Amino acid sequence: MTKQTEVVKDYMGRGIIRRLNNSKSYFMRFRFNEHKSWTPWRTTGTSEFEKAQRVAAEHYDGLKAQLKDAEDKQDVSKFYSASSFMSIVRVWLKDYEMRASEPSSNQSLQQYEVYKGIADRYLQEFFGGRRINTITTETVYEYVEWRRNYWLTGPGSKIDFVEVERAGRKYRKPVNHKSMSLQSGELGFIKAVFKMALIRGKLTQRQMPEFPTSSKSIKDIRATRHPAFSTEHWKALADALPRYLKVNDPNVQKARQLFAFYFVIMAETGLRPGKEASSIKWQHVTFNVDEETEQEYAEIYVPIETKTGARTIVAGPAGCLQLKQLKTWTDFDKPTDPIFASQSTGKAVYRFDGSLKALLKFAEINTSHDEKRYTCYSLRHTYATRKRAQGYDDLLLLRMMGHSDNEMIFKHYAQENTSAHIGTVIAADTPKPKRSDHDTLVKSVLKLTDNEPDDVPLNITADGNIRHPG
Repeated sequence: MTKQTEVVKDYMGRGIIRRLNNSKSYFMRFRFNEHKSWTPWRTTGTSEFEKAQRVAAEHYDGLKAQLKDAEDKQDVSKFYSASSFMSIVRVWLKDYEMRASEPSSNQSLQQYEVYKGIADRYLQEFFGGRRINTITTETVYEYVEWRRNYWLTGPGSKIDFVEVERAGRKYRKPVNHKSMSLQSGELGFIKAVFKMALIRGKLTQRQMPEFPTSSKSIKDIRATRHPAFSTEHWKALADALPRYLKVNDPNVQKARQLFAFYFVIMAETGLRPGKEASSIKWQHVTFNVDEETEQEYAEIYVPIETKTGARTIVAGPAGCLQLKQLKTWTDFDKPTDPIFASQSTGKAVYRFDGSLKALLKFAEINTSHDEKRYTCYSLRHTYATRKRAQGYDDLLLLRMMGHSDNEMIFKHYAQENTSAHIGTVIAADTPKPKRSDHDTLVKSVLKLTDNEPDDVPLNITADGNIRHPG
């Protein structure tokens, strides 16, 4: 064992790294002042001291973010130990019942009984003893589909009566054997269980599955996923944007100009619309020049409190240029200003759905070629589709977009016809970037810059004009 070194320390706790036994890699562990014990030793995945320091610091920040929502003292020595989904469900229910029993609580014991019934009849049947850190987004969708058909073709199809209790009286109720939606709050209940598991260190932010916003069937959910822009529609929007920006009202013109920057930058970075994009401030963006190639690139640090947790996005020369142009154009360019700031208030614009809808109407584009509705998420999907065609492999794309695993990449983008979208498919022997450290990530992005198609991106200048490539 090598001597341990304290690498992080603040008001919440501290962290150390060291080599264990004959290991080449450094291991890390952490202690938090308001909580019990040390976390178990965990590898940093590197034998380089400085890199191990960075990994430990990032991990410490992640644990702090998880623990900040903890309502009681946690035993962090149990962090990382595998737990079954149902064991977390039982802990959550016990906690909910205890809080619902308090006189001033906004929870009710009646709702507790509803959740307990869901757990006993449905969750136990479907998930059984499955470990919570093995449940993926696809598993959640499978549950939704299974649950909707529980009384039609599932275990409930063999049940004719159920016992219910109302006003202290029990009676038998005949079962209606048909497909049904989930109970009100059922998905929220399951999501809350995963949040508790996250707080208690039973899974990481990247292992958190995505949850559907409704209990529609999985086929319906897949059918309504947001499409990437086709080459034809992207070019039509590129042609329409200069005309769309020519309005007499200066306030309207500024709002449209901001949206034009948003439109291109989102398609160049793959940022998630909503909280993620609106949380990016200028202090999260750095501009750099690669010494070897002399190419400019930008790094965007995505804050840890967003959906995918902390990550760094590397924007190549085109994306870097647009970010620089936006910073020159905007009235709000201080470090703490949001990059997509309303030019009238300085506050972050959370969504641009109305602006995109107006541009699509102006360009006379109703839906995609397969009759799906374009949304701001289409810009993120355009990024993924275009980068795949440009030569990014799934591991690099996974890292840039913040997906938990390549299942999400495959599910959303692998079946896209990339030849019908922006760019052309790169030959099979194109060198592929590998999962690597920060420097190699930058090199991987810049190496593939030459594969960018000629028709994108647009170049929006700091004076508000739009120039087409070439």
